[in-house]
Amino acid sequence: MAKRKIEEKEISVLEQLVYDSLHHIGLTDATPSHASLLLRLIFSGIGKHFFYEPDTNFRLGFIDVRKSPEKDELFTVNIIRSEQNNIVNADTLWKYYSGELLRENQLKEVLDNFVKELLLYSQSQEVTIGMMTQKLQKRKGKENGI
Repeated sequence: MAKRKIEEKEISVLEQLVYDSLHHIGLTDATPSHASLLLRLIFSGIGKHFFYEPDTNFRLGFIDVRKSPEKDELFTVNIIRSEQNNIVNADTLWKYYSGELLRENQLKEVLDNFVKELLLYSQSQEVTIGMMTQKLQKRKGKENGI
């Protein structure tokens, strides 16, 4: 298996993510510089905690945060998978917390209900058409003397 090549990206990618998240939760007064500082404060604050208490960990919903055994690593963050909640990877974790997963499930439920109702309506129409066809055949039979 080929080794992955790590590509360094601009910090603005993470800052934009924090900025968008702040706006997503209703903090529309937040500026890009607020998001930038918040990102640094959160990472350094968690790192400071583990500097003084390395033998602790935190479970934040489906996220596990703990001190890395590596001296130069501040901490590690792991996903806690939950098939029951459809959290199977980082993408579904994001969708869960951003509400997108809930909207997807609601849309699926609406579509499923629509298909069921459409099927029931179709079956009802089929029965109605069958009854009308029988009535027409009886009329034709009476008119033809049968």
